[in-house]
Amino acid sequence: MRKLAAASFVAFASFAFLAPSTRAQDDSTTGITENRVSLTAHGTARKVADAVDIEFVVEASDEDATSAEKKHRDKLARLVKALKELKASIDERVHGAAGKESPSGKPAEPPAGEALPKKAATDDAPAARPKKKKPADDEDEDEPRDRKKHKASAEEDSDADPVEPPTFSIELREGRSMLGVSRDNQNGQGTPTSSVTVATAVIVHMDGLAEVSRPRLRKRLAQILDKAIEAGADSGGVDSGGPIGHGVRPAFRFRVNDNEGLREAAYKEALRAGKRRAQSLARLAGRELGMLTSVQETSWNLRAGADDTGAGFDVMVGRVGNNRPNNHDLLTSTTEIELEVGVAIEYELGKPLPQAPETPAK
Repeated sequence: MRKLAAASFVAFASFAFLAPSTRAQDDSTTGITENRVSLTAHGTARKVADAVDIEFVVEASDEDATSAEKKHRDKLARLVKALKELKASIDERVHGAAGKESPSGKPAEPPAGEALPKKAATDDAPAARPKKKKPADDEDEDEPRDRKKHKASAEEDSDADPVEPPTFSIELREGRSMLGVSRDNQNGQGTPTSSVTVATAVIVHMDGLAEVSRPRLRKRLAQILDKAIEAGADSGGVDSGGPIGHGVRPAFRFRVNDNEGLREAAYKEALRAGKRRAQSLARLAGRELGMLTSVQETSWNLRAGADDTGAGFDVMVGRVGNNRPNNHDLLTSTTEIELEVGVAIEYELGKPLPQAPETPAK
């Protein structure tokens, strides 16, 4: 009986000794415990997109499936033909910029809205002296000359980028086709009707975006968008105030080539910020900062836009972009990818810092 009582006392004493340490560990989500400092830190990384997929939808409806499919097939053929013609003209434009001739033997003509690059000067043919431009009818002749010069320089710089916007590939993904039946009850005012709809997604893919200036890239994307909508691709959908387009909106999905590289850059920033905060906490507690003992990812957030914030560019992205928050492919509808990560880190606390000698009171 005495042995059992002694054993019970030892067990109770051991539990009493360990209990404070256990409670400290449970309460150490953030802050300082007896032998370690724990906290959560965040880091952000940004990178200009390397590629974009533009997804257009072609759809057609009719009372019977055969008629709907024929309408759809005709619209699809027109869209693909228009995009291929645009791609050919852009390819010719790029080759012409590189000094090559078009198949006709003449210098390549640029697509509508673009000008050929200025010919570089050579030893045999020096650069032509620019002609003096006459002021336009709507130009303010009293505008200061230095302001006019700055404005003209800015306009020229927008087209002076030697890097041509990339050409694109066209991918017809029949796997993304669909056929469905819809029913309209006429709001209870007439005889219900049904129709058959056939739809297909057409993907336009572009690479090499990071090497192109933003103005040139926007111009190229605008060309593709206009050409596709003119050829019959869906352009909008229906708003609560009335029709604003036909069918669904095109989707722009920008991406980087190395998602893990972007994550690593965000991790590095989070760890740097966390170490600085841990050093401050340890110093304030009168201890040196020891070695890192634990790292855990707690969150990640892709800035994809939201229309409920009420301010800033995210509102615009949420309204007209294809909002895909926190998708693992890191796709956004903006030309820059921004990723934020959160990490929980834990450091050991080192030996106490030397205390400054107290000044004796006078």
